[in-house]
Amino acid sequence: MNKRNLRNNQVLVNKLNQKLYRYEDGIGTEVLTDDQKEAGVTPDVVEINGDNIVCFSVSEDPNYDDYTMDEDGVLYANGTPVATGAIKVVKILVSGKRKALLAVQPLDEEAKGFDVFTYNAAIDSFKKMAGNVVLGNEITSGDAVIFPYENIREEEREIRKEDGTIEKQPYKVLEKAGFVEFNKETCYGAVYPIDSPLGELVKVADGYNGSIATLVFASKYNIIGNSDEDYDDEYDEYDEDSEEENDNTVNGELEELDGKLVCRVISVLESGQLRTGYAAFRLGNKIESATRAGRDLTLITDKAAYLGDFVLTDKVALKLITGYPFLVKNTYDAKKGERTISMATKDYKVKSILMKETTDRGIIVEEI
Repeated sequence: MNKRNLRNNQVLVNKLNQKLYRYEDGIGTEVLTDDQKEAGVTPDVVEINGDNIVCFSVSEDPNYDDYTMDEDGVLYANGTPVATGAIKVVKILVSGKRKALLAVQPLDEEAKGFDVFTYNAAIDSFKKMAGNVVLGNEITSGDAVIFPYENIREEEREIRKEDGTIEKQPYKVLEKAGFVEFNKETCYGAVYPIDSPLGELVKVADGYNGSIATLVFASKYNIIGNSDEDYDDEYDEYDEDSEEENDNTVNGELEELDGKLVCRVISVLESGQLRTGYAAFRLGNKIESATRAGRDLTLITDKAAYLGDFVLTDKVALKLITGYPFLVKNTYDAKKGERTISMATKDYKVKSILMKETTDRGIIVEEI
């Protein structure tokens, strides 16, 4: 530990006797237990200076580190300029309790995006998390701060026409996509690469089952050769080293979807970490609402409703559930060929519909 990192009200552990000391203006006062206080134990007091600071380490620190930049691009930690060397900090993305998340100019002059680093003032250390990523808008959920990234490059190829002439045709390629995540309190950081186009955040639904939010992204692109069957609704958890660079390269050619969106669903857990997954359904080109009720994610668009594992496209049924965004019941009786759907509002108004399969008239929808 370095003396310049000492701050008042820190609790330090003495490496020699394992006792805890609260630091205040150069003095460490032993932190007594309730039993010791009742017994009238006198706390040990020790002067803490540059000579003996190596014998202590921080156990608790209620203080926040203060990371700032001036107009000349100089990075400061707690008012002290940081020696950045070859690292050119462009922006402080997040100033956390112990670390800062930084956007750094890549050494590659042709790079389109940023390198992402963390800086820890306590140990004066930079660590690279991701290289050359085009960051999207910041998303805050609880203590978690999330930056989607999506690198798409445009290329041209020569196409021979029927008359024998050659013309250049533009096309797009997805290089990499995913999320950089950072927790302001714990300063846990991770990179979650994905292998599909991400698009834009369109809705945030309430969380469920240990999550605090569900983020719904929608992209107008799909990778050529991918079909809806290539994805599922299960989540893949990533257990990445929190600060190791992970350069995820896809190199997938993109096709533009005609009037439809492919949706992706990301859950933010109460721990602050992400659970990434795909919900690869195509539901029109405008998402009206995204909600959670029970275990099911409900997405309603201008053309259809995604109700858990059931896609509702019947126009009569969609009209009946307008204004009722929460799915609270979705049952199917295979013998009768009947599906019962109950939707609700935030103030507990419920509307239920029955959908009957008939051999002569198709599906009949009625409110019940």
